[in-house]
Amino acid sequence: MAEERSKIKASLTRLWQWVKDQIVQEVPEDIEVCEFDCRKKQCVTGEWESCDRRLHKAEGELMPPPANSEPKS
Repeated sequence: MAEERSKIKASLTRLWQWVKDQIVQEVPEDIEVCEFDCRKKQCVTGEWESCDRRLHKAEGELMPPPANSEPKS
């Protein structure tokens, strides 16, 4: 009985992982600001390479500063 439950649990875990992989994808770090915090739907040719917001990771707008850092003035 316990072995059967273990097999069922393993099958459900695999199924859940598959479903999750179909819905949620990792966003590459170099475009996460673009993906989640940009008003534009798409950049004009050449604009992405020089985008200050992307290059500077939105200057910490999305992430709180580390606990051991001084606040910006």
